[in-house]
Amino acid sequence: MKLHEPDKLIEAYGDWLVQNQYSKKLVRQYVSVVRKLLSHELEIDSLDTDIKIRAFRAFVKFAFERRYIPEHVAKYWLLTIKKEQNQSEGRRRLEFYSIDELVRLLRKSKKDERLYYLVRLSIESGLRRSELVLAVKMMMRRRVKKFDEFVLVELNKDNRTKKAFVCLCSSETAKFFMNSSAKVTVYVLENYAKRARISWQKLRRSHAIFLAQLHVPESVIDFLQGRTARSVLAKHYLNLLALALKEYPRFLQFLEREIYSKL
Repeated sequence: MKLHEPDKLIEAYGDWLVQNQYSKKLVRQYVSVVRKLLSHELEIDSLDTDIKIRAFRAFVKFAFERRYIPEHVAKYWLLTIKKEQNQSEGRRRLEFYSIDELVRLLRKSKKDERLYYLVRLSIESGLRRSELVLAVKMMMRRRVKKFDEFVLVELNKDNRTKKAFVCLCSSETAKFFMNSSAKVTVYVLENYAKRARISWQKLRRSHAIFLAQLHVPESVIDFLQGRTARSVLAKHYLNLLALALKEYPRFLQFLEREIYSKL
């Protein structure tokens, strides 16, 4: 059975729910939600009720258990689509931007060129705010390694709580900051977050989600987002960097096709 065979998939999902002791009522409700998702009557960024969220999470677990999706894809969806602890029952918030939301955000931010390229840098690199500041500073000093479609900035940040090894971004984004004289600080990013209603954390999460959708190895995603253990990094830095450089053009092609071409 394949993911592009929705009828068989939905039937198998219903059987799996029954086997896992879900009530008849929940089976009907969950199957209805997933059927709408697979037929595109319902989009993932419209999962705004308890039933929809639980139905999707159960479907992810089912798909992973049956080996229709790899572990890292299941992990990211389960981490991303979940109940917000500080929200009232029934209200939910996705912790990443959908493709359509990013298109709208970038169109809106084009009025401010610096903001536009900061959003792009965040999507393309997956860095935290303080690391975005560091990456911009390095690019303004032209401390970059150029490739055909993108650049590499070696950050080598490693303190007790946060790490950042490299920044990868498109040549266009890097060119803007290399030719810019306007400083970028954490305060600037915080000000943009309030004024333009931007969540840098959601942009970082979007980076990870999109890479996972492209089946980029979880070890590479963790490396790009600064989550690799020091002991692992010491042994495998060059291998992880080589894999990241190999996978990155495919990610940029995805961004160009799905987001940038629609601006």
